[in-house]
Amino acid sequence: MTESMFLSPAELVELTGYRQAAKQVAQLRAQRIPFHLNKAGHPVVVRVVWQGMKDVVQYRAASDARFAALLLAQKSEARAARAAKREAKGQKEKAARAVALVPVFRPPRRSPKSQSSAIRRARLRQCTPSWADRTEIRAVYAEARRLTEATGVVHHVDHHYPIAGRHVSGLHVHNNLQCLPAVDNKRKHNHFEAGA
Repeated sequence: MTESMFLSPAELVELTGYRQAAKQVAQLRAQRIPFHLNKAGHPVVVRVVWQGMKDVVQYRAASDARFAALLLAQKSEARAARAAKREAKGQKEKAARAVALVPVFRPPRRSPKSQSSAIRRARLRQCTPSWADRTEIRAVYAEARRLTEATGVVHHVDHHYPIAGRHVSGLHVHNNLQCLPAVDNKRKHNHFEAGA
């Protein structure tokens, strides 16, 4: 009697270890065995494909002994490398502890106020175009100082279009500067008032 071109249901159960078609399909996919589904939804495996898979399995079994020896050698090399790394790390930590005992000079950190001032100065430099008239800009700042001395009310130089606005950003040029009392300037913050 000649064998069928496809594996029988009993052979599929033996191959996958399952009787249900859905579990057989999952197992065949996991083993990467090519198959197709018939109208009933059962997997169909070609016998020639299975014979080829069996030959591959037998070849793998023969080479497993060589593979196991190679794997063991690689594991022992990796274990030795990890031990050497741990030893080197321990020596580095020992040296670091010795260095940690020596006092180290650390420059003081900037206060939040000086840090925000530095950020503002950088923003002003970035928003000042090369064609800006710096004497006109200085004149606006001098006017703010003069108003403060004359009225006794502190005046600030404000950007009509804020240089760090959320929706509108202006430049640091004399046309964009105005003298405002400090109270009004702090209330305005960095918002653009269209009606002003």
